[in-house]
Amino acid sequence: MGKCGWERALKSTEGDGVNGLLRRMSIRRLGRVFTKSLNRLLRLSILCFTMRDASKILAYFAGILLAGCLFAPPLYWAGHASGIAFLMEQPFQRYFSRSIMLCALALLWPMMRFVKICGLRDLGLRRDLHGWRHLGLGFLAAGLLLFAMGLLAYGLDLYRIQSEIRWDKIWKIPGTVVIVALLEEFLFRAGMLGIVRRGTGPWRAALFVSAIYSIVHFLKPGDRVVDTVTWASGFVLLPDAFHQFSEPAMLLGGFATLFAIGMVLAWSVLRTGNIWMAVGLHMGWIAANRFFHILFRRRDDLPPWFGERIEIGVAPLLTVVATGLLLALLIRREPRPSIPS
Repeated sequence: MGKCGWERALKSTEGDGVNGLLRRMSIRRLGRVFTKSLNRLLRLSILCFTMRDASKILAYFAGILLAGCLFAPPLYWAGHASGIAFLMEQPFQRYFSRSIMLCALALLWPMMRFVKICGLRDLGLRRDLHGWRHLGLGFLAAGLLLFAMGLLAYGLDLYRIQSEIRWDKIWKIPGTVVIVALLEEFLFRAGMLGIVRRGTGPWRAALFVSAIYSIVHFLKPGDRVVDTVTWASGFVLLPDAFHQFSEPAMLLGGFATLFAIGMVLAWSVLRTGNIWMAVGLHMGWIAANRFFHILFRRRDDLPPWFGERIEIGVAPLLTVVATGLLLALLIRREPRPSIPS
């Protein structure tokens, strides 16, 4: 209201004072101003809270890389001194990757205490009364659809049956599947998603965590050989872990599929209120991928549908999306979690 407007309002209210002025002011306009101010305040609070959480997560990842580089050499020395043939034949790159994962898990609990996480409810999780059913549904949907996509690639003559199938590798699949799925889902979907979603909406948190999940899975050492392992070997190998980011085809194809996987896994946690379906999905994808590569070997690519690996390309991306849609259809009648997101 301009100066003239205020003068007219004051003149017209000389008889009844402030009450008359208030009656003539636009209540609707005051409501709009109040709502906008409250909106801005809430957005600023959420932004500050999210920035504080983001700084803590960045510090957490920096700690993981530092601790992983330091812990990798002694882990390598212990494995090669164990006398176990399987551990002794593993290169330093494998120990480096496992060191990063172990340090991520070891530092997760201090991180959760640092942001005052005391239980499942603080992470937005609840007890899953249909946990075994969700685990089985996730495993079957992910495993069967991915293996069917692999058979399609075989039918297109992109893969051929291995000349010598290593059946002895099959017994290693269950242990790897269970351990990797449980560890990664506890780390990303239970811990990290639970922490981030406290400061922002659940789907914003899902986008952020899925991006982090994709980036972390791209941190893989290349073919660089470390002849002599010293205390500095982890730091020497660390820059090489980013080599896949310099490959456009790998970045676009592989990153997109990993991001879709992360989103489907995050959706399953938000939809069911627990990580059991996500664990089943993760187990199914790993099992199908490992089993397929034991039976078949790559012969050719079919860009953009199939890349140099079975998880790269438009076809695996669509398969992941189809898996999520199938599960959404199967559990559409189930009640949603009672814990607010």
